[in-house]
Amino acid sequence: MANEMLASLEGHTGWVSSVAFSPDGQLLASASNDSTIKLWNVASRQLKATLTGGNMYNAVAFSPDGKLLASACVSDTSRWELRPITLWDVARQTKVAGFSNGNVAKTVKFSPDGQLLAFSTGGNSDYRKIAGILDIKDIRDPKIQFNDERNLVLSVAFSPDGKVLATGTEQRLVKLLDVTTGEIKVQCEGHRSRVHSVAFSPDGSFLVSASEDKSVKFWDATTLALNKTFNPHKKSITSVAFSPDGKLLATGSEDCSAKLWDASTLTLKATYCHEDFVNSVAFSPDGTLLATGSDDKTVKLWQVNS
Repeated sequence: MANEMLASLEGHTGWVSSVAFSPDGQLLASASNDSTIKLWNVASRQLKATLTGGNMYNAVAFSPDGKLLASACVSDTSRWELRPITLWDVARQTKVAGFSNGNVAKTVKFSPDGQLLAFSTGGNSDYRKIAGILDIKDIRDPKIQFNDERNLVLSVAFSPDGKVLATGTEQRLVKLLDVTTGEIKVQCEGHRSRVHSVAFSPDGSFLVSASEDKSVKFWDATTLALNKTFNPHKKSITSVAFSPDGKLLATGSEDCSAKLWDASTLTLKATYCHEDFVNSVAFSPDGTLLATGSDDKTVKLWQVNS
């Protein structure tokens, strides 16, 4: 069955904010507000390691070669080992570098070549709202930084060719930025509320955005011309992801479910249920598994049939 649950991975004591598969599909990372990151063995469904040292982790992302894991958390300190954005050596499970600008880190994402790391920081009104791009060789200072005191970036995504960075913001904006210069190529205000998640289609033709306004929008990845809109959930949509082949789209929502859609026809393929908000969805590299992270403190693995 397309909606078969293969495993419920339990061990977090707080909500699960983010999930990510390693590029080889052998590991699954989960970030939680319990101040831990857990690494799970996908084949055995067993816990491999628990990473600590931050406060309330918001996001995790593997580098394309799988050697590094980037994390974003709420730590607010100048000590590098406790900084909000951290790079971990996956094999050794140790911290290797950190970046801080005195803010709460919201999200992180590696470029396709693994040389850059996009990030966003900010929190309540006491924090500066900053997004930018770090060079992995030296993440102490941003290569490019975008400052907007009114517009907190909630989600980032690199285009498949690595030349464009998409951002989704608290103030309903979707932006496309030049990775080399940091200049805004195009932006639009197409949603009625904050944009929680953005994702490029694998072929680079579309950008999808998911919003608190319960809608998912497909945009032309170059012009941001609106292609189509649909409303897959009855509550705020927190996460969106394409399958590796681009044929499927997964959405996660505060209605306590994740859903699987035909990305072309928007036909519902499966519904996956949690007992609380679903905060994150991620496909395995081969597209056969979907991981979901939830406020119910669990990570679930689901079988995906196209």
